[in-house]
Amino acid sequence: MEVSRSHAPAQLEEAWSALQQGDLRRAQQRYREVLAERPDDADAALGMAVVLHRQGRSDEAWQAYQRSLQLWPGNETARLGSLALLAQSDPAQAESRLREWTERQPRDAAAHSALGQLLGRQGRWPEALGPLTQAQQLAPAGAAQAYNLAVALDQLQRPLEAMRLYHQALQLGASGSVARAAQQRMGELQELDQP
Repeated sequence: MEVSRSHAPAQLEEAWSALQQGDLRRAQQRYREVLAERPDDADAALGMAVVLHRQGRSDEAWQAYQRSLQLWPGNETARLGSLALLAQSDPAQAESRLREWTERQPRDAAAHSALGQLLGRQGRWPEALGPLTQAQQLAPAGAAQAYNLAVALDQLQRPLEAMRLYHQALQLGASGSVARAAQQRMGELQELDQP
């Protein structure tokens, strides 16, 4: 009797490669194939969640992230994806869930950051400052946390503290649009400081 060998590792590799290249259709097809053969494959469940998230299919992505977290409870990518979706959903419901999450997981920097960013998008900067400060204290080596706190301080008219944290975000490796925004704002704040 010949033993049939799973093609899942090769399919997972191909799916991951497609995802990295932005070919969401091909990635989704490969992840589906793996999940059809191995419904409890944590990597495929997570990959499918990321694909659905990038496709903007929020409800399906949420379910896929939750399934991924059942299979792989400590997975950072699934947790962060869930938080990102939550922050994009209905603001009142998202705020409520994020507050519950930060109470249950007080050392979760990503949850505090998501809550602070949600409040900031609503213009509630004094309230956003607490969670963003907590996130930065919990993850002091995170460029995103330093940048988000800098934005909150900037919005609250605390330019010296904001400058320090914009600079810190750059030192911690902020890149892309975050680095450009931090550099631009630092330049603007320096000009305002000139007599």
